Amino acid sequence: MKKNKQTATVLFSDCDSTKFISYPNYFQWFDRATQQLFFESGAAWVKVWKEFDLAGFPLVDVQATFVGPAREGDEIEIESWVEEWRDKTFVVKHVITVASDVVVVGHEIRTWAVADDSVAEGIKAAEIPAEFKSRFD
Repeated sequence: MKKNKQTATVLFSDCDSTKFISYPNYFQWFDRATQQLFFESGAAWVKVWKEFDLAGFPLVDVQATFVGPAREGDEIEIESWVEEWRDKTFVVKHVITVASDVVVVGHEIRTWAVADDSVAEGIKAAEIPAEFKSRFD
């Protein structure tokens, strides 16, 4: 299983009035970490969407559990990996740490989406090819 690690320095603009990271920023970091994981696995989104004629990987669920603080000036590490492949969706797990202490654990559930010609500008979930999943072994 391939994992991706990224680091970021928490900036003033990442924080709310209590000087903790404003929670929507974690979800933005999850999204970026997922895209980087795919890129480093040879599955850059623009390339893969053309290769498999995809409409994208829309989110159908995203969750986070906040277990510790991160503040302005902290260096965070975001570790991400595909935790589970399902027939038409996949789960990406994210763990964010500060100085090796876990501060947030989250996941995204994304759909393998193709165009749905029965609906104007529609999309639908489709089976994820095994050849694609193997890029993350």
